[in-house]
Amino acid sequence: MQPSEQPDGINSHSPSLPSFPVELLIEIFGFLPSFPTVFALAATCHQLRRIWLENAVVIYPHLAARSIPCETHARQFLADQDFSVGRSSQLSALGVRRMIRNAHIIEKAIQQFEKEVVCKVKTGGLPAAPFYGKGQGHPPFLTRSERRRFIRTYYQLWGMLKLDHAESQRRLESMTVKQLYHLCEMCRLPQSIGHEEVLPAEAEGKNLENTHLVERGRPPDRDVLLERAWHCLEQTYVRVHDEDADEPWLEAKYEGYLWWIVIWDHWQPSLKALALCHRGMGPPTRLDIEKELWDESSDEEVYMDGEGIGKI
Repeated sequence: MQPSEQPDGINSHSPSLPSFPVELLIEIFGFLPSFPTVFALAATCHQLRRIWLENAVVIYPHLAARSIPCETHARQFLADQDFSVGRSSQLSALGVRRMIRNAHIIEKAIQQFEKEVVCKVKTGGLPAAPFYGKGQGHPPFLTRSERRRFIRTYYQLWGMLKLDHAESQRRLESMTVKQLYHLCEMCRLPQSIGHEEVLPAEAEGKNLENTHLVERGRPPDRDVLLERAWHCLEQTYVRVHDEDADEPWLEAKYEGYLWWIVIWDHWQPSLKALALCHRGMGPPTRLDIEKELWDESSDEEVYMDGEGIGKI
């Protein structure tokens, strides 16, 4: 954008805007629809740029919920990505820009995932109507809740690939069984995570039906993380249920696609039964143990799916 241009929704010919009181300009920034619009407005003159840079910590909360999907996980990943930027309680303008760039990368990953995987999902004999509407199968795009699962787990995977062994192990051990199932599945994503991995063509979603080629092309670091995540899951499962954990991906051929199954809305009742070991007629799981296995709160985050991310 040239300095003379203004973002949509802003009066581009109002010479008085930069002369408004600082407090009012901060409010104007906070009412903008997205961070890319904030960046565009700040780029129009020195005064507005200064207002944004000096007051990012005040402006940020007004836009974060509608601009950054899964903001808590986005902040955590920013800290994994750059300790000096992400750990500060006062997020800088640079930190916000990095978070928006990261969110855009994940949005592109979702678009590729929808094109290559989601449009081929099957529901098998599971009831689909409660999740997708009467007479409907899975739509050719992720639902709102599936997007949250994808984004949240993508951040977790991307972050762990940046951590040293001790810190990533600590984080794995803090995850619920539900989260570990999702992480194990995300480790198999046939894409370059964060555009930071080098994958051979056969592992980058071009020949997904040839699962052997795709699996063989996965980066070694991800294979190691997959093994460690599954080991943590099994340890927790055996300790709580006194039996081995099942691998749900065997059902994906009929109730998902390839090895993708635990992410889908129609499979959440099955996943919960699996995590809590309610497949038989055993006693109900105690609430304190249930929280260790299945945390409901993480699927309740609210944001505008895909809106406000823009392109950096």
